[in-house]
Amino acid sequence: YVNYAQLLIKLGQLDRALAQFDTALRIHPGAVRAWVLRGVALARAGRVPEAVAHYEEALRLDPTAPQAHYNLGVALLGQGKIQEAEESLIKAIGCSPGLAEAYVQMGGICMKRGDMDACLDWNQRAVKVKPGFSEGWGNIGFVHLQMGQIDEAIKALKRATHFNFRFIQAFTTLANAYLMKG
Repeated sequence: YVNYAQLLIKLGQLDRALAQFDTALRIHPGAVRAWVLRGVALARAGRVPEAVAHYEEALRLDPTAPQAHYNLGVALLGQGKIQEAEESLIKAIGCSPGLAEAYVQMGGICMKRGDMDACLDWNQRAVKVKPGFSEGWGNIGFVHLQMGQIDEAIKALKRATHFNFRFIQAFTTLANAYLMKG
């Protein structure tokens, strides 16, 4: 049920996915992965408070579930609960140091605070644990550009577009970096 529901999420069939998760959780109420993914489906359906409750239930069942911490952090961030989001993302990293997406989210929090050095550091950590992570490279390039470090920005943005040739934002930022360079 859970794998099929996950496919339904990818297809955008959220109501059907939620029904599959209901069945899975009726059969096995302690299935942490089902709680987390049902939360993902709820969040995509715009039902973020319900998603948060699902991530919290997953964490009650398994306090070391990195995806539950990560998704909770992202949901809290979307609700403007920055401090709580940061705590959850740090826990996600503690449970799974290779979860590059959590480092990028931490970088985003730092960027919102205007701390570009910390933002750069978090994104550099992301690409250290996942070298082909285009979003991390794109963010590194953007931050370097904001800091006036055009050559460094170009290098990072080239990596971002190398790893994801559909990363339009990185291509656009790369073009701007070349224009700034002259």
